[in-house]
Amino acid sequence: MTNLQVKNLLQSAHKLLQQKQYSAAASLYEQACSLQPDNKEIVRQLVYCLHDAHLDERAFVILQDSWEQYLVTIADTNLLIEVVLARPDFISAWQILTAVQWEDAVEKARLQQLIIQQQKLYAQTHAQQQQQIYQQILQILTLPLTQQVTVAANLHFLSREDFLQTVQLLLDNPYLHPMIKASLCEDLVKLKEKSVFTINYYGKQRHFRPQEYPLIAHLKSLTEMLSLLADHNELTAAFVSDLQAEITLYAALLYPFTDIVIMQPKLWLQMILQHFGLEKTVQTLEKDAKAGKVDMWLNKFDELLNLFN
Repeated sequence: MTNLQVKNLLQSAHKLLQQKQYSAAASLYEQACSLQPDNKEIVRQLVYCLHDAHLDERAFVILQDSWEQYLVTIADTNLLIEVVLARPDFISAWQILTAVQWEDAVEKARLQQLIIQQQKLYAQTHAQQQQQIYQQILQILTLPLTQQVTVAANLHFLSREDFLQTVQLLLDNPYLHPMIKASLCEDLVKLKEKSVFTINYYGKQRHFRPQEYPLIAHLKSLTEMLSLLADHNELTAAFVSDLQAEITLYAALLYPFTDIVIMQPKLWLQMILQHFGLEKTVQTLEKDAKAGKVDMWLNKFDELLNLFN
């Protein structure tokens, strides 16, 4: 019965599309998606409909967790970039173009020009908002932490050149929260920037070339810790899920040099479990200088994360 319902909905939606009644067609595609949520083709058609109906925010909600599916063909990438530009999020558009899985120099050049033109138009029509972003950047440390996060996210409204310059300014700030710096660093990695950037990393001046670093989710140390955690069958699934999220936050706080700091993922996981009172290894670990250093980091993480509360 469900298959028949979906078939009828798709036929009706197709007729509406031919009549350019995109919003009405999108409504039918949403009904079809609710019946077959794993049908990627129906989801794709829904996104196309929402975009044509100028309902890009709704389209973005659907796309944000499945970008990779739209990097395979030129048509899908074009759709994804147009939806993102409608937000407007120019830096994400550049990141998408950097990650495409197709090769066509002419199409890439066309999309690059589209991003540049859209950003210039936005800068002209929203000059006051752009100026406000720069003012907030200069005063960022005087703002509440949650607002600092918003200001950093608003950098995506800038041109690529202005974004890179502003990010460098923020990375050099010794007092900016490491989680905000991690987000900015990951943005640079997604852009596959070849230039060397400096970063004030827990009071020390460091250098990194974004193109050479993995995303947070792909960090070797994080992957290994999560794999080791999965072997702890004595823990409940709910607690493991919470701990996975916590460990991922720890990895982010050390980004982009996480894999350099966490050289022994097994020891780190052992110390994290002990930190949460789940592993009684104090007598053997407290004599270990490496364990002591890990414990120092964990206490630092607690302080940094508490700032968000």
